[in-house]
Amino acid sequence: MMGAEVTLKEDVDGAMLSEAVEALRERYPYFYVRSRMTENDIVLVPNPLPVTVRRTWEPVTFNTGESNYHLMAVKYEGRRLAVEISHCITDGAGFVPYIKSLLFLYLSAKTGESFD
Repeated sequence: MMGAEVTLKEDVDGAMLSEAVEALRERYPYFYVRSRMTENDIVLVPNPLPVTVRRTWEPVTFNTGESNYHLMAVKYEGRRLAVEISHCITDGAGFVPYIKSLLFLYLSAKTGESFD
């Protein structure tokens, strides 16, 4: 597992954060998956359930009901937010653009401004 934590100037709005996470599903479909066993392999398949966005700093177990069977989860508390993701989906080079996109969408919605 790997993750990224961000501290903002204002408290995180959980509803806006959830909307931003779901808005990225089309752009990053390979992050919105679950693992499934086949006869001889473990494969990644699309997961239509929402990614969990929780108002707690407690860890979540991936690929369980607790994470809606996703291999990533988002959490926040106060001004902090974090995205945790299974390393089997991506490495840091693939994860950083996702974090940047999430922050762009969230902060655009939260402030009513567009950032270039």
